[in-house]
Amino acid sequence: MKNLNLFAGIFVIACLYFSGGAIAQNMNYGALETLFEEPVTTSATGKPQRVSEVPVTMEILTADDIRRSGAVDLPEVLRQINGVSVIQKSEQFYDVSVRGYNQHASQRLLVLVNGREVYQNFFGTTLWSVIPVQLEEIRQIEVVKGPNTALFGFNAVSGVINIVTFNPLYDDQSSVGLRVGSGDFRQGHYMQTLMLSDNAGVRVSGGVKRMEGFNNPANGIATVSNIITGQSLLPSPEQHRFNVDASFRPSENSALRLEVSAAEVRDVVILPQGIIDRTDVLFQSAKIGYDHDAGKWGLLQANIYANAMDYMPLKATVPSSSKLENRTLVMQLQDTFSITPAHTGRVQFEFRTADISSDGGPAALLARGAEVSEDIFSLSGMWNWDINSELSWTNAVRGDFLRLDHNGVFTPSNSGNTVDEYDRDVYEVSYNSGLVWKATDKDTLRLSTARGVEIPSLIEYGLDLNTGGTVNSIGDPFIQSSIITNYELAWDREVDLINGLFRSAVFYLETEDVKSASVGTVGDDIQYGNIGDSKSYGLELGLEGAYKEHYSWGIGYIFQHINDDFQNGKNGSSLVSPKDYEDNEARHKVNLELGYHKGPWEADVLVYYTSAYDGIAFTPPNYTLDPVDGYVGVNARVGYTYKENLTFAVSGQQLQSPKTQTSATPDVDRRLWLGVTYKF
Repeated sequence: MKNLNLFAGIFVIACLYFSGGAIAQNMNYGALETLFEEPVTTSATGKPQRVSEVPVTMEILTADDIRRSGAVDLPEVLRQINGVSVIQKSEQFYDVSVRGYNQHASQRLLVLVNGREVYQNFFGTTLWSVIPVQLEEIRQIEVVKGPNTALFGFNAVSGVINIVTFNPLYDDQSSVGLRVGSGDFRQGHYMQTLMLSDNAGVRVSGGVKRMEGFNNPANGIATVSNIITGQSLLPSPEQHRFNVDASFRPSENSALRLEVSAAEVRDVVILPQGIIDRTDVLFQSAKIGYDHDAGKWGLLQANIYANAMDYMPLKATVPSSSKLENRTLVMQLQDTFSITPAHTGRVQFEFRTADISSDGGPAALLARGAEVSEDIFSLSGMWNWDINSELSWTNAVRGDFLRLDHNGVFTPSNSGNTVDEYDRDVYEVSYNSGLVWKATDKDTLRLSTARGVEIPSLIEYGLDLNTGGTVNSIGDPFIQSSIITNYELAWDREVDLINGLFRSAVFYLETEDVKSASVGTVGDDIQYGNIGDSKSYGLELGLEGAYKEHYSWGIGYIFQHINDDFQNGKNGSSLVSPKDYEDNEARHKVNLELGYHKGPWEADVLVYYTSAYDGIAFTPPNYTLDPVDGYVGVNARVGYTYKENLTFAVSGQQLQSPKTQTSATPDVDRRLWLGVTYKF
């Protein structure tokens, strides 16, 4: 990481000078929720807002929603949100996207934990199983739809998932739990909050999960066992996670928060090329944020965090102990200030540096000692104008300057690129603009447009995969960023008759310079590059309500049509490139939720439908379209709480069938669990 000591020194000096960061990340969510009588967020504009007032299309899942889902994995929790596409590929591996475009190792979604990115730079994707927090310590999950790079940061192109955990300074949350179930499933967690004083609190959490892997047909995905050792590439997954979250108030106007976490996971990963890979992953992260209310100078925020991931694959064709290392360091300075009572501004500077390297070995992702790295400097600004009590307008713009570097051994066979060509600069601009009109006491309309930027991952820029045979995989230093432009009109209406809410949105989305890997016949290289453009339009409809005191319900529908203009070598069901959004996206999705709560009893069911589509399978040397019939899924939970702190629950997923084909990967098993949780 070049210039790391210099930038770290500048950052520390700036932190001491400004004393801070926005109190927003350390605010008392519970108190504001009680005041506003609905979930509250600070992530869109930096100031506390009702979710109904934010200038983006956002839905929030609360801690109650998470618990009542009965889920054991974050993606299954997200399945409740209309417009979120969730595809399970193995016991723990999921691909998640917002408003379609969901393919292997989906790259279009920014995932944050308390503002800290947890997606992996090497593939530009999110490994959900290594997010190192327990479901029980999550206060809310904010789901933002559409490109929001200028408001939320780096690579927020199709949507944002912002996970907000309980703050140990305000939320005394402690519990221990155990869950067992089918497939030899075993899961345990422990979480305890220690209130050290009125101005200091610490939460410690940890969890372990083990189970048997799916043992089902691969539906066209290649290689499910090592051809030399015969070892299954669908192992029994394991997960170990640990997290420490400490919050302090050094003074009345300042707050300090420290987060340290780690996760070790054995899992199955479906790579962007559509290959099943058995992996052991170690993910470690640390963040420190310091906030200060500087009066007329605004709410000042300084954050620094580092992510480190070791990715240890077992290759399908040859045994390998090769380890891929991905390191990321991010530094942020931000000021949210009031210009006048009607005008709020925000400025932010961000520096990030990231690299990937390998220890070499057979089928190494990089030759021993080689490294691909990037430095990114970002400057963004936001202006929020409360025009009157009914109308507000928010605008944001962000510039990203990227400097790419490649060091060490570089041996791709047929790339035609030199090492010097991997040292280049890239500059990208993104924006957001949104009008929110409170037309009546019941009606809220949002009109927005946005330009998001999907910067290539480090592997897309500089992968050097030497398989030891005739096929090499190489990155392209001249690959272009994908540009996503969105236009949207949303309308929300409170409906007294059903004690509920109607949501709707129409959107039009353009993606320029879609990125992909291209594969030819055996003997050719796998080359990353741009393959064309894609356009999409869609409609979202949602209705939720309550019946009497004990019943709740909701129904959601999304229609989306995608039209690609790709150079992907498509010939019938055969593809040269693993990208074909118009055939690989279901046009219709429906969610139906029913809930019951009375006294100590809770019962909830989620029924979801996905229409037929063509999954992308990898049958070397080509990709093929593998038909997936429309399917229905059923998740449910029944819980009983004894004396307010001891809860017994029975839950399950995919209850409608022992096995269900949901993609061109192995069928998904029905799963049943019995759990007990004690709060103290």
